[in-house]
Amino acid sequence: MKLYIIDAIKRIYLNNEAASFEELYTYIDTDNDTIKESIAFILGEVGKKEFVTPLQKLLKTRNLDVRKNTIIALGKIGEITPLEELTKILEDDDSYWLLKKVAIDAIYKIFQVNWYKIKEKDEELETLFTRYSALLMDHLSQKDEENFKVKLSLIKFLEVYGGEKALDALLKRVNDFHRVVRIHASNAIKKIEEKLEMENTS
Repeated sequence: MKLYIIDAIKRIYLNNEAASFEELYTYIDTDNDTIKESIAFILGEVGKKEFVTPLQKLLKTRNLDVRKNTIIALGKIGEITPLEELTKILEDDDSYWLLKKVAIDAIYKIFQVNWYKIKEKDEELETLFTRYSALLMDHLSQKDEENFKVKLSLIKFLEVYGGEKALDALLKRVNDFHRVVRIHASNAIKKIEEKLEMENTS
């Protein structure tokens, strides 16, 4: 029933461009974590840029499910402003591994949404993306004890957006104690090297 109601609310907003979201915003300060979790999900599904600020407020909630849905929503919207908060989740040793994983996946989606701007020579954004890519490389390289699913998300990100600079971090994971991490790191290195070779011959 809960999922049916959430889906119905989502459809109402998606089918009504003129709909006001003020009513949804009023529930952000509720003490009911189930409602906040649902609000985060709906905002992510509708996906408007104006939702970033209320979602950043929800990100401060302590409840795991609320934070997870909020992080996923921010990734779906694709605005660059939450990048700092998302990387802080990854760097926080007290963060639960699932939050770290969805934070990396959200960063990946934000890069996807905005990558065309890099190709259009947006130097300011390129500098910003280079900085956050370096933070993710450092984490993969230095955090040997990190959860393997977090490492896999980092490898996926660096395979696409890390380029040549990511090779050192990926090489460190070729000898990782987790077999799946070793395989994915090796495959990522091969794909980056193939891409670099094609760029050099073109």
